[in-house]
Amino acid sequence: MKKIDEHYICKALTEHETWIIQIQKKICHMYEFTTASEKVQADAIQAATYHTAGGKPDDLTDVLIRYQEILRQQIKDAAICIRELVEELESIYRIIACYNLLDTTGYRVLEVMYWSKGQSSYLQCLLALEKELNLSETSIKRKRKAALQKILELYNSSFVQALQP
Repeated sequence: MKKIDEHYICKALTEHETWIIQIQKKICHMYEFTTASEKVQADAIQAATYHTAGGKPDDLTDVLIRYQEILRQQIKDAAICIRELVEELESIYRIIACYNLLDTTGYRVLEVMYWSKGQSSYLQCLLALEKELNLSETSIKRKRKAALQKILELYNSSFVQALQP
């Protein structure tokens, strides 16, 4: 499970849609790369068997064998990259799930400040929340901090970790 902090939570809440799309595109690209590499590797294996005379490999066979090794390593690296991207995606979804479990006030504060912020500045968000919730700026900042801490607590909870494979 990815280690996160409050800054990461804020960024995930603000940019979740963009992040998810980018990560999904990267995963698809890496998957396409691995399947194409496996096809090339199969062709290289077949070609290597055709270029051996009397059981003695020639120079072309050496090149193809090295190429196969490189392809195998690239496929392993791509699989590692895909796993890291899936973990990143899982973290974003987990943060969103934890965000949805917040109390009404904490949810609303984070919603205005991050989730549906749009082009509003931090100060505009604070002013809107002051009017809507009838709270002072300091109280809103405390509610924001408490909501972020609650997400962090839920994200790192033993229940969530128990669900890990």
